[in-house]
Amino acid sequence: MAYRKGSELDKEAEITKRARKCYRDASDASGEWREEAEEAYDVIAGHQWDEAQLAKLRDELRPAVTFNVTGKFVDAVSGLQIGNRQEIRYIPRELGEAKPNEMLTGAAEWVRDGCDAEAEETEQFIDLITCGMAWSEMFIDDEDNPEGDIKAERRDPLMMYWDPAAKKRNLKDKRWLLRIKPTTFEEIEERWPDKADEIGERGGNDWGMEYEMDSGLHNADLAEFYLDDQSPSGTRNEIPLVEYQWFEKETRYQVVTGQGVQTVTGRQFRRMRDWAAQNGVPLTAATVRKKIFYRAFLVGDTLLEWGESPYQKGFTYICMTGKRDRNRNSFYGMVRALKDPQLWTNKFFSEILHIINTNAKGGILADRNAFENAAEAEAEWARPDSITWLGATHDDNGKPVVIPKPQSQYPQGLDRLMTFTMQSLPEVSGLNLELMGLANRDQAGVLEQSRKQAGMTMVAWAFESMRQYHQEHGRMLAYYIREFISDGRLIRIKSEKGSQQFIRLLRDQQFYEYDVIVDEAPTSPNQKERVWAMLSQMLQPMLAAGLPIPPDVLEYSPLPASLVEKWRGVIDNPQKQQKQQQAEQLAQQQAISDLRKSQADTENTQAETRKTLAEIQKVLSEIAENRADVGKTEAETAKVAAEAGRTMAGG
Repeated sequence: MAYRKGSELDKEAEITKRARKCYRDASDASGEWREEAEEAYDVIAGHQWDEAQLAKLRDELRPAVTFNVTGKFVDAVSGLQIGNRQEIRYIPRELGEAKPNEMLTGAAEWVRDGCDAEAEETEQFIDLITCGMAWSEMFIDDEDNPEGDIKAERRDPLMMYWDPAAKKRNLKDKRWLLRIKPTTFEEIEERWPDKADEIGERGGNDWGMEYEMDSGLHNADLAEFYLDDQSPSGTRNEIPLVEYQWFEKETRYQVVTGQGVQTVTGRQFRRMRDWAAQNGVPLTAATVRKKIFYRAFLVGDTLLEWGESPYQKGFTYICMTGKRDRNRNSFYGMVRALKDPQLWTNKFFSEILHIINTNAKGGILADRNAFENAAEAEAEWARPDSITWLGATHDDNGKPVVIPKPQSQYPQGLDRLMTFTMQSLPEVSGLNLELMGLANRDQAGVLEQSRKQAGMTMVAWAFESMRQYHQEHGRMLAYYIREFISDGRLIRIKSEKGSQQFIRLLRDQQFYEYDVIVDEAPTSPNQKERVWAMLSQMLQPMLAAGLPIPPDVLEYSPLPASLVEKWRGVIDNPQKQQKQQQAEQLAQQQAISDLRKSQADTENTQAETRKTLAEIQKVLSEIAENRADVGKTEAETAKVAAEAGRTMAGG
C-alpha cells in the first residue's frame, strides 16, 4: 500500500481519513439519487402518498385511493428475468479442441445452487429496474460449515456508496466503494474483542449519517433519546459498521522459482534475494505494477481491521447499473418514468371520488314551517338524502317554501384525464400489453410474438447490465472456487448425460486461464418453450424415418423435473439392456466365427497332413522299388560273377 513512512498508527489514521472523505464525497454526490430511490421503492410497494398529502386529505375528509399499477409493470419485467435466466460456463484457454471445463462449470453450478444465487439475482434485478442500482457480495461463510462455503447475496443499494467519478456501466471504472452495515455492539465485540473498548456501546458515529436504520444508518443526533436496547423506531440499538474497499497500484516482483513464476511483495523479494545470495543460488526476477485490493472495517474513527482483500481481481461487491443520467452522473431505473403517471392516476381518482361524495344527491331546502311534523318528514324522506331547514321563507302567496337542492355539475373531462394517465404508464415504459400477457384481442400468434419481442427491446438495457454482471460474477466465482474450496472436498455435479455424481475438488484440476461464457440457461421456461416447439416439429419426421431419438431431448420438455428423471431412467434401462444384448450377440457371433475358422484350419491341416503322408508313402514305395531293383542287379551281378568264376576255373 502506498503510504508514507511512519508507524502503524499513521497508516491507520490515513485509512480512516480517506474512508471518511470517500463517504462524504459519495454522500454528497448521491444524495438526490437516494431520495429518488426511496420514493421509487415506496411507489412499487403501494405507499404512493407522502405524509403531507395524507394529512391534507384527512383534514378535508377526502379518500386517499391507491391504484398500484406500477407494481404490475415491475412484476412483468422481473418475470421476464425469471423466465430468461442465464448460466455461466467456462472454456479453458488451451491448444486443441475448445470444450467447456466441466469440472469448473459443475463446481460453479453446485455453489450457486447452494446459496440460492438465482433467487438473489432476481431481487437484484428488481433493485435495478426500481432505482437503477443493484449490488451483490461474494464471501466465505463458515458459520454453518467450518470448511467455509461460498455465498453470493444481494445487498441493499441504499447501504452502498461508490466513487462519484465512475461513469461506465456497472461502475467498472470505480476506484473505491463503501458499504454501511447495521450491526450491534455485541456483534462487534464478538468479532473484534480488542477494539470493543475503543468504540463504546453507542458506536461513536460522527460521520454525519442522517438516514434511519431502515435505510442502513443511524441519526447520531438522536442518540441521547435511545433506550438501552432500542432506537426511536423500535428496532434494536444498531451501530453503522463501515466497510471500505479500494485498490493501490504497487510495485511487485515476479520471481522464477522451482514451482513456476511467483509474484511477491518487496519485503518477500528482499528475503528471497538474501537467502539466494547466502546459498549461492541464482535468482531471476522482474518488477511489475499491479493493482492490489484492500479492505478495512471502521466504526466512527475506530479502525477495527484492514488488510488485503480476499479477492485480488476486483472488489468483492459487484454492481449492476440502469440508465445513466449524464448531467447528474447517476443511474436510474424504470420506475422514474412510471412515477408521475402513477401519482396523477391516484390524485385524479381521489378528486373524482371527492366530487361525487360532496355533491348534493337530491335533497331539498325547506322552511321549518313547511311540514306539520318536521321530525316525521325528515325520518320518512328517502335516505341517505337529508332535509336542510331554512329560516322563515314564503312564496308570493305567503306559503312556506320547499325547494330541491341544486346539484353541482361534474367537471367534464376529469375521467378522461384519469384514463390518459393510466394509458401513459405503458407509453412511458415501452412495455406493451403483449409483453405482460394482457392483450385482450384476437391476433395471430406470429404478430403477438413479434410485438412481445419488440417490447423486450425496451428493457434490453437491464438484461445487458445483468449479462455483464454475470461475466464478472463468473470470474469471481472461479477465483473463489480455486483459492478457497479446492481442498479435496466432495461436491455434487451433473454429468453430460444428466446423472448426478460426486467428485473430489482439487486445485490442480482447475484451469488458470479460461473464458467466461454467459448463455441463456437451458432450464429457463422461455428457452424450454422455444426449443420444445421446434423439437415437436422435428420428432415426428425423425420417428417416421426410423431415426433414434436421444434421451437428452427430455431436458427441454416443459415437464416436471422429477418426471423427466423417471422417464430418462425408463428410457436408459432398455437402451442399456439392448446395448448389452447387442454386445452379447456380437460376442457369440465372434465366438462362432472363430470356432468355424478354427475348424476350417484344422481340416486344412489334416488334409495337408494326409497329403504329406501320401507323398511320404510314395517316396517309401519308390525307395522299396529301388531297393528291389538294386537287389536284382546285385543277384544278376553275383550270377555273372559266378559264371565268370567257373569259366575261369574250367579254362
